[in-house]
Amino acid sequence: MPGRKSVKYSKSKRKLDSLYKHHAIIKEVIQRSGQEVRLSLIHHTKINNEKKIVETEEIYDLTFAELYVVEYKNPGYSPDEIVRRAESEREHWGTGNFSKYDLFTNNCEHFATWCVVGEEESFQVQSIRDKAVAILMFIFEKASSVSRIILRLFINYFDEIVAGCTVAATAPATILAGSVVLYIAYCIYMNYRLYKQYKKKKTLCQSCFKSKRADLWSKLLTYIVTFGLLGVLSFIFLPLVPYITIPVILASLIISSGLYFGIPRLIRLFSESLFYCEKIEIKRVSQLKAGDVISINYRGFNRDVIVTEVQVEQEKTRGKICGVHSSGWLIFSVVAEEPFTIDLKKSKVLLLDCKNLQTYPLKEVVHRARQRIGETKWRLGSNRSIHLCYWAKVKLNGDFPNNECLCSETEEARNPTSNKQSSAYIGKREERNSTR
Repeated sequence: MPGRKSVKYSKSKRKLDSLYKHHAIIKEVIQRSGQEVRLSLIHHTKINNEKKIVETEEIYDLTFAELYVVEYKNPGYSPDEIVRRAESEREHWGTGNFSKYDLFTNNCEHFATWCVVGEEESFQVQSIRDKAVAILMFIFEKASSVSRIILRLFINYFDEIVAGCTVAATAPATILAGSVVLYIAYCIYMNYRLYKQYKKKKTLCQSCFKSKRADLWSKLLTYIVTFGLLGVLSFIFLPLVPYITIPVILASLIISSGLYFGIPRLIRLFSESLFYCEKIEIKRVSQLKAGDVISINYRGFNRDVIVTEVQVEQEKTRGKICGVHSSGWLIFSVVAEEPFTIDLKKSKVLLLDCKNLQTYPLKEVVHRARQRIGETKWRLGSNRSIHLCYWAKVKLNGDFPNNECLCSETEEARNPTSNKQSSAYIGKREERNSTR
């Protein structure tokens, strides 16, 4: 639920915004009455100016309040065992694992996650840490680049100072190189943590693992690219055209800032697949079913298609299918259902394994895809064939995903900017009082 501090209603997101999300274990749903619910909660919270694990009884009016259910893909315990673990920590508070509250290592989310999966994790803390590292690396880069450019100007125009500035001239490059080494070490460490969460702890599913790992290494690549860009500008162009020093400095800062914060988003936006699932090469046409998502060769390029019909020939590697996709090119595309002839001996067909995502039944996937036939509103970043497939296949609140699955994220976190549906809606009526 939204934390108690700095809570405000966002009209654009149609939800309550807060500095943090508070996590609690539901011991019992005591009573339901219309939009009101009375819950017995066990959570790490503040009582009488003291933070401890307590059991409280809370009443929520869902017309105004917002509650989100965290769905763990691989819980380690049954619901009864989860409640027993929470009660045990409450009874032994002061001597148990969570006797001392700490925002970064022992908060309410650590407690709730420990109760469910047996490991203390906080995705909010991870997010803060990642952002802090990104900002720190960005500051290191800009400070080092600007100081290097200034020293370059001293070298060009004040030769008498050069002799005494040899060490200073190499300091910015040394600092930046050191920051790159630290960033690489950080990325290696975080990659190990993600792998451990995925393989050993089972607190991260395959799709989230791939998404977070891709984001991690794309930021490192962008950091190195911006470092190289500023290095070229400061060491090559400035000596040739010193009279445009200030414009070059400003332009380099703007360009590198845009690259650093923009490239990872562009990579996610124009990724080959929004699903972040395994692609399995099929060996027999009979492996396909209506409602599957496949990647198939279409006019020399891979195209994601929703399978609607399958016809297998006597030779198991040959057959015919019908599929819905954005047919055509760019702005001339139109959503259509077309036949495809498959010969697995000549070309590959990849099946997207969506078992880690919450999907619609196969028949409903076909129905949803066919509903879009005739649509011509093609958009490069938001409405290509892959977006059509994702919308038809995966259950999410909004039309467009942000590459998250159901392993341990809230519904609100998986689709934070949707302006079409949110808990602000009950049926088709907006019930939220935006003044509260």
